[in-house]
Amino acid sequence: LAWRQDGIGASEAPQLLGIAPSPLSLYLSKVDPPRESESTIPQRVGKMLEPLIADLYGKETGDTIRVQQECFSHPEHSFMRATIDGISNSGKIVEFKTVGARSRNSVGSDGTDEIPDTWITQVQWQMLVTGITQADVAVLIGNDDFRIFAIPFEKRIASLLVALAREFWSRVEARQPPAPTNDDDPTQVARLFRECRGEIELPTDLVEAAMRYEAASRAINQLNEIR
Repeated sequence: LAWRQDGIGASEAPQLLGIAPSPLSLYLSKVDPPRESESTIPQRVGKMLEPLIADLYGKETGDTIRVQQECFSHPEHSFMRATIDGISNSGKIVEFKTVGARSRNSVGSDGTDEIPDTWITQVQWQMLVTGITQADVAVLIGNDDFRIFAIPFEKRIASLLVALAREFWSRVEARQPPAPTNDDDPTQVARLFRECRGEIELPTDLVEAAMRYEAASRAINQLNEIR
């Protein structure tokens, strides 16, 4: 837990891009972490299947996994961290994933790079942190399909991730939260202001917007009654 608390992990990297839960939710997880919860059933099953996926990968490629679950930190930016599922004998990062049979169309054909953006971002982060420039994503789909996706290192994505990570971590250190987005859960946003006391005077434009909202609600109720 402390390893994740004091830095940004590979699975959290998509949040920097806003393609998973937002930067604000990531910020709150660092400065005000929730109590550690038990892993879910899918998480436990995925962990149990990792040795099987490693074995399938080795038999499929002839390139066996020599290192599993090793932690790395970026040599320059120590808050950038990654736990690697596997490193093969040829020196590739190998990320293990499982997908339910009903979601098999969420990934492309074997040998392509057609995987979800969150996975691509996670693997790019892992390569950025470790300095390794080739990665495979090994995916067990249901119990009857196994595919491997080759992901090369992209300098453009890496540069963007470094810039976003540095800006984000400076906010964590200064306790300056990123701006909320329309996708943020209001309960998450409320955590930023839970110590506030007293009253806040709304600007005129917000008062007018609130009045229009109330008027629209009354009109909707009247129309529903008429219907």
